[in-house]
Amino acid sequence: DRLAAWFLPLVLGVALGTLAYWSVRAGWTVGLFHALSVLLVACPCALGLATPLALWSGLAVLGSRGVVVRRAAVLERLARVSEVWFDKTGTLTDRRPVLVDLVLRDAAPVDRSTLRAVLATVQGRSSHPLAAAFADAAGDVDVEVTHFQSTPARGVGAWIRLADGREHGVRIGIRGWAAPDGGESGLADRVRSVPGDQEVWVGLDGRAVALAVVREQARDSAAEALAACGRLGCPGGILTGDRVERARDLVGSDPRWRVDGGLAPEAKARHLEARRAAGAVVAFVGDGINDGPALRVADVGIALASGSSLAGATADVVLLSDDLREVPGMVALARQVDRSIRGNLGFAATYNLLGMGLAAAGQLHPVVAALLMMGSSAVVSWRSVRGASAAACGVPVGEGGSGPAAGRRWGWIAACLGLQVPLLGWLGRLGPAGWAWAAVGQGLLLGAVWLVRRGRLPAILGTWPGMTLAMLGPGNLLMLIGWWIDAGCGPVMRDGVCLCCSGHHYFEPGWRIPWMYVGMLAGGLPAMAAFLPGGRSGWDRIRFLSLAAVGMVGGMGLGAGWALRWAGPGHPGQFLVAYAGMTLGMTAGMVFLCALGEILGRRKVGG
Repeated sequence: DRLAAWFLPLVLGVALGTLAYWSVRAGWTVGLFHALSVLLVACPCALGLATPLALWSGLAVLGSRGVVVRRAAVLERLARVSEVWFDKTGTLTDRRPVLVDLVLRDAAPVDRSTLRAVLATVQGRSSHPLAAAFADAAGDVDVEVTHFQSTPARGVGAWIRLADGREHGVRIGIRGWAAPDGGESGLADRVRSVPGDQEVWVGLDGRAVALAVVREQARDSAAEALAACGRLGCPGGILTGDRVERARDLVGSDPRWRVDGGLAPEAKARHLEARRAAGAVVAFVGDGINDGPALRVADVGIALASGSSLAGATADVVLLSDDLREVPGMVALARQVDRSIRGNLGFAATYNLLGMGLAAAGQLHPVVAALLMMGSSAVVSWRSVRGASAAACGVPVGEGGSGPAAGRRWGWIAACLGLQVPLLGWLGRLGPAGWAWAAVGQGLLLGAVWLVRRGRLPAILGTWPGMTLAMLGPGNLLMLIGWWIDAGCGPVMRDGVCLCCSGHHYFEPGWRIPWMYVGMLAGGLPAMAAFLPGGRSGWDRIRFLSLAAVGMVGGMGLGAGWALRWAGPGHPGQFLVAYAGMTLGMTAGMVFLCALGEILGRRKVGG
C-alpha cells in the first residue's frame, strides 16, 4: 500500500518530465516517443497482481491441507510470529482421555452405579475434553438434570433429580471448588494414579463424595509440532488451567518453552497481552470455551475444529485435521509468501527505477519497453505462485545451506568481495574519492552477505540471493583479473582513457573472447552452483547455469555500454561507472534469464 501510494504520481511525473525535456531538446515527436517508453516500461504488477496472487496461492495451499484462514491479512501476521503458545488439555493432549479410577467416600449418599450415572449425565453436557472420559460410565440409573452451569477453569455444576425423587446439587471439577465444605480426607490416598494424571473431584451438596482419576494422552503430532516451532525460531510455551507439572512433561527440559499453570481464561489473555507489550508477535492454539479470550487477544488465534464452536468462531485460523504439525507448517508457508511478496516489491522497485531511467534517457524503444514490462509481470507472477508451491513441498528457496561447509563458502565470497577494493583502486588509478566509492560499494555487498547468511535479507536479488552474491564475489574478482590481462597486464586507466571492454589479449578457442568474460564465468559459475535451489536434477542445474552464463555475458556488455553512454565521453569516474554498469548488467541478466527459464521450464522445484 505504501509503494502504491507513490507509484502512479512518480510514473506520471517522470513521463511528463521526459516529455518536456525531450520536446525542448529534440521536438514534440521525440518527446512523446520517449514519454511513451516511460509509461510502457513502468510495471505495477508486483503491487496489483503479484501480491494478491501470492496471498491467494498461500491460502489455497493451506486450504488443501485442511487449514482454514479467515482473512488474507492473517498470512502477514503469521509470517511475523515470534512465539507460539498452546493450551494443554484437548489441544496438546487428545480429546478422548481415559477414566483410570473412581473412589467413593465411605458412607456416601449414593452408590457407585448411581454416581457413575450422575457423572455421565452431567459431563455429557460439558464441552471440556476431560468430560469425554465419563461418557461410558452411564448405567441403567435414570438421572434428570434440571440446571447446568459451566465455570471455566473450575468445573461444571448441576442440579439433579434421581429416580427416587431425591434432588442434589452436584459439582465436578478441581479440588476446593467441587467440595467447598470438605469431606476430602482419605480419598487422594486411595486412588491409583501416576504423575501426570488428572484428578477430578465430585461434590454432592457441597461435600466431596468421590475422586476420579483421568489420564490424558499427548497427541501424536504434539512433540513434532513443538520441535518444529523451535526450529523456526518461534518457541513460546503452554498456558493451562491445570498444574504446571503435567504440562512440563510435554516439553521436557527444553529451556526455550515456558509453562504457566493454574490459569483462568482471563489470566491466559493477560499473559498474551504482556508478551505482545514486550514486543513479541504471538500465536495461540486452543480448542475450548476457556480459550476464547486468549484466541481473541493473540495476534493470530488458531483453533482446532474438534473443539468448541466459540473457539472456532473467535479464531483467525481453524485446523480441520487437528494435526498440530500444521501450526509450524503454516508459519513457514506464510514466511515464504511474505518473502515472495517483499522480493517482488524489491525486484519491481529496482526494475522500474532502472527501466524508467533508461526510457527517460532515450535508451529504450517503446516496443522494447512494452516487452520488458510483460516480462517483469510474468516474473513477479511466477515468483508469487512458486513461493507458495515451494513452501508447500518443503523445498528450500534461495538458501546456501548451513554448517561448516556453508560457512566456508560464505567466507570465501566475503574475502573475494574485500579483495576487489585494492584491485579496483590500482586498475582504475583511483583518487581518494574513488577509493571511498569502491569501499562503500563493496561494504554494502559484504553487509548483504552477512544478512543473507543469517536469513535476514528478503530475496530482493531475485529467487537466488546466494547465487547473486556468489557471482559478485568470485566472479567479479576473476573478471577484474581478466580485465587486467585485457589491458595489457597493466592498469585499465591510461592517460585518462578507460580501456573498457576492448580486449588487447584474447582467449582464442577458435574465436576471440575477452579474458574478463572468461574470468567472470570461471569464477562465478562454480561458486553459483553451490547456491542453486534444491530439488533440481543434473540437467536442470546445467540448464540454469547455462542461462546464468548467457545472462551474465550479455548483461555485462550492455550494462557497461549503457553506463558509459549515460556518463558521456571523458567522464572522470568512467572506470567506476563502467564497473558499476557491468556489475548491474550481470546481475540483471542472470536474474532475468534464470527467472525466464523457471517460467518456461517444464519441471517445478520440488517435483
